[in-house]
Amino acid sequence: MSNLNIITCLKIGETLYLPANSKDRIKEFREVYEHGLQLCMAYGLEEKALKVDSDFPNYHLFSKFNIGEKSFTVWDVDVILTTLLRKINIDAPFAIIENQSYWESPTTGFDFSFSCEFSDVICNTIQKALNYLILSSELTKDTILPSKVGINTIGIRAAYINPEGSSGIYCIPGRVYGEYIEPHTPFIPSLTDCSETLYDCFFGSRSDEVFSTNRDALNRIAESIYFQDINQTILTIFDAVDMLYPTTYDGNKLIKRIATFCCNTQTEKNMLVNQLKNLRENVRNPLLHSGKSIIDLQLKEDDVYTIINTINTIVIKYCENTYMLDIHTFQDLHEEEKSKNEFLLMGSN
Repeated sequence: MSNLNIITCLKIGETLYLPANSKDRIKEFREVYEHGLQLCMAYGLEEKALKVDSDFPNYHLFSKFNIGEKSFTVWDVDVILTTLLRKINIDAPFAIIENQSYWESPTTGFDFSFSCEFSDVICNTIQKALNYLILSSELTKDTILPSKVGINTIGIRAAYINPEGSSGIYCIPGRVYGEYIEPHTPFIPSLTDCSETLYDCFFGSRSDEVFSTNRDALNRIAESIYFQDINQTILTIFDAVDMLYPTTYDGNKLIKRIATFCCNTQTEKNMLVNQLKNLRENVRNPLLHSGKSIIDLQLKEDDVYTIINTINTIVIKYCENTYMLDIHTFQDLHEEEKSKNEFLLMGSN
């Protein structure tokens, strides 16, 4: 992750991101862990339950973003320390995730196909955690994106594994990404204005169909920003909108549902419905069904990014609002939509 410009450890979801040359700070991490371990033993706490706070030594090692429920735990520090003590030969920023159930050691010798799949699964899991940061800022043609995880300067992807019961870390080589262009401009995460609710939409503990569908749509949008063809980007973003109502092919029903959960008055809803219909009829449909391009539609690049940010804002608002309603099934979502529509109509009278 060569362009990830962080100076402190950052935890997003269950992924731990370490700044460059973290291996030079083993002593400081050990002091943090030993302090936490003493507290755990004194008060009978589990390492995963005790959060690292400003009373710990070397608290400056951890991002100010990680407070409250997002804080590092003593267990996290143990994982970091254990990894660094394995003398992993990485000078650039890197990430750590635990307990990846996909890993199953091949029974006979080296299996390159499995190795490639494993590297992709691990790196893509880490990549998805960064999608939260991508969608937390407005997107422009000059937006700097995080490096694609695990791809080195010659285009080979790799992950490292510390198998259970082993004292070593092993490199698992993956596929060659010959067309990938590594960004040379540092990606500096903007962590000050990030939405807590959007964070929950990505990393909440739920696994129901509404939560999973919304999270998949958010990930689809973030991943599309990496496409070199902006036509493909905007089509994929419209596809992410369609994902939000997977039980219908009716575009009008989709638009009305999104508008219902995004608006507080009937007037706002009507305006948003008209806006989404206009984008669907004059941008999405010609691109998708008529083989047009943004050039054919006489859209300038700035216009396209305005559309992208408009849709992103709408999708994020929809996902945040439905998350806060704690709706778990599409049937419950349908019932809540009817109730909200009745509320909006009553307010307009």
